[in-house]
Amino acid sequence: MLREMRQEVYKLIQSQTSDLRAGVHGIFGALGNRAQASALTPSAPSADTITAFVGIELVAKASGLFVCCLNARAAAAAADIVTWTVTTYFDTVTGTPMTLPANAALVASSGGVYEDNSGAGIAPTAGATSSVIAAPSKTIGTAAVDDLFVFANLIGGGASGLTPIARGKNFYVTLSITDSAAARAVSQVAASMFELP
Repeated sequence: MLREMRQEVYKLIQSQTSDLRAGVHGIFGALGNRAQASALTPSAPSADTITAFVGIELVAKASGLFVCCLNARAAAAAADIVTWTVTTYFDTVTGTPMTLPANAALVASSGGVYEDNSGAGIAPTAGATSSVIAAPSKTIGTAAVDDLFVFANLIGGGASGLTPIARGKNFYVTLSITDSAAARAVSQVAASMFELP
């Protein structure tokens, strides 16, 4: 009887320890799951239509929810209407990573930040499910003054932007520009993202 009780207690301790290890592993996996780069100089968009010029990609390892920060300045003229679009993507099929175009250049030592090196845009070309998270438009009053965009938010997938990404799936966020008058170059580009535990 005492022996059986000891075995049950041992099994309970093993179970709790295993759960604790899994939780700690998830926390440390999330804390190290980050990417960032600043002072980027992507190629100027080749058209005035929506063009993704910077992207950031991580693989979901814990909660599947991320804190993302993006900023950029457009070389827009007065009276231009600039629309900035933040779009999220995740692998449509688990285990089959989305395809990024060849002009999506990985920024060295960034951990997962990409910039456009041709002006053609770096939205995924296959295998991704997308959602537009933000698309504010701004009429430029004074050139080089009113053309700065900053985005900082908690994001995930889905239409709400808050659906957790399943572990093992790639999560990719892009910032795009559209200008009402002409293709405009961007500067002061920075991107960072990390996963919550």
